[in-house]
Amino acid sequence: MPRRVVFLGSDGGIPRLIDTGEQGTRQPYLALSYCWGLAQTLTTTKATHTSRTAGIPWADIPKTLFEAIEFATYLEVPYIWIDALCIVQDDAADWASEAAKMKDVYENALLTLSATSAPDVSSGIFLPRTKLTYPLRAANVSARRPCTTTHEKLFLYANDHADHMESYPAMSRGWIFQERLLSRRMLYCAHDELIWECRAGIVCECAYKGQHSGPGLGVNAVVKYKRQDWLSAGQGPQQAGFPVMAMWVDLLATYTHREFTRYSDRLVAISGIAKKFASLGLGRYLAGVWEAFLPAQLAWARFPGERARASRRIGGPTWSWGSVDQPVCFQQVVPWERIKTSFKLVDSSVVLKTNDPTGPVETAKLTISGPRVRGTLKMRPNQLREDEIFYMTYAGLGHTDALEVFVMIEGKEYLMTADVSQWRSAAMRSQMQPEEVLEDGNEVNCVELYQTVDGDPDNLKNGVRGDVSLTVRFPWLVLRWSKKDNAYRRVGLIDWSNRVDYRSVKQPLGSIIARAERRRFDIV
Repeated sequence: MPRRVVFLGSDGGIPRLIDTGEQGTRQPYLALSYCWGLAQTLTTTKATHTSRTAGIPWADIPKTLFEAIEFATYLEVPYIWIDALCIVQDDAADWASEAAKMKDVYENALLTLSATSAPDVSSGIFLPRTKLTYPLRAANVSARRPCTTTHEKLFLYANDHADHMESYPAMSRGWIFQERLLSRRMLYCAHDELIWECRAGIVCECAYKGQHSGPGLGVNAVVKYKRQDWLSAGQGPQQAGFPVMAMWVDLLATYTHREFTRYSDRLVAISGIAKKFASLGLGRYLAGVWEAFLPAQLAWARFPGERARASRRIGGPTWSWGSVDQPVCFQQVVPWERIKTSFKLVDSSVVLKTNDPTGPVETAKLTISGPRVRGTLKMRPNQLREDEIFYMTYAGLGHTDALEVFVMIEGKEYLMTADVSQWRSAAMRSQMQPEEVLEDGNEVNCVELYQTVDGDPDNLKNGVRGDVSLTVRFPWLVLRWSKKDNAYRRVGLIDWSNRVDYRSVKQPLGSIIARAERRRFDIV
């Protein structure tokens, strides 16, 4: 059991917080997954800890927590873990210690009860059902609406982004992402029905969805993770290079679309998932990325157009996806036989804020070497119209005040995705962190991460040229010197490729790669 749990009481008594000790005891317990919202009034603090152990009056318990306790009582499970009560909220050391144990809390729970459609603790878990039927014209009967109009977004949609979850607000939250992945059994309490999920499969009130497979299932990163066939390729960096690493970046791309009250929690709130990957031979964990096939994980870019607002660095090293408060997208991870790279990790150092090896970072530095070309930045007004916003990797933000950033190399312009949104107006620029403001003429270094090469085996067997059927990519880091840090900071990514971008113009490498020189860089 976790260090603290809520004991439901006996003989009609009131619930109370109990301390099971550092090692805990082996007793069944439930875990609650829910949105705090702005209505969370019941927490454990240094001042209230003693009173919580004496008892928690029913009148003080918000509706969502009340129904969770009531549900556990019906199941005759005497204990339940609720974060607001089982973590001392104003004790930084206790919070850090307990946050590092989330993997064990949710993996070891008998069942995780999800308040899927509740926006806050005052709403309750078992909400009134919305109208799930529609009348048939041919007869005086009603038919139930199919899954496609109700909960299928939870399991089917490939992106599984927060903005797809209007009816399931809990699923849009960052902390709940790993709670969902780590739980062995989960009961989703949605506005339209109850949905059961365990390792054997998914069952809703209208259909059995199978063992995380079936039409459409499997493209969703959460479903793919739970199906776990990506583990069948074995362990170690070579095997992990494709199935395991592909799974990791798929999860990150989905995870970064989740919302946080404090975006600085990003690394902490996925720490439990990182611990699951730690045993798969991926090397050291470096502020959200693994040593094994590092280039694929450094080839992230801010997801364009999703949130036309001022993005910010939120702490951590600039080369990590965890350093920005925006959704990010990654280059597709492809099999090793299609990768060519001269990129090398020379050294790395990470200073943690806590004792959690997959937790938040105080400082971190990578020393890398690779082919480098020099360039200068050029800023231009955004060319993308508001009505052109859709999923376009490395396009500009669809905002009238946004700037696009180009890198001038040998007299040619190459579109760069800046890690932090750039703005024209003085008002917007004044809100930016000074070290993130990019200017015309800034000198930068562009460092090659890898190239994908022609010759996909399946296409070659069918007589199709790999360079025709597949995008050939050349992601390069863009680095700018920081006098304050006495090191380089990442400012963006260039996606050189044979593909057509949103302006129907290719960004080929041309003769640039032949003129690149190997250089070494310290990046913070």
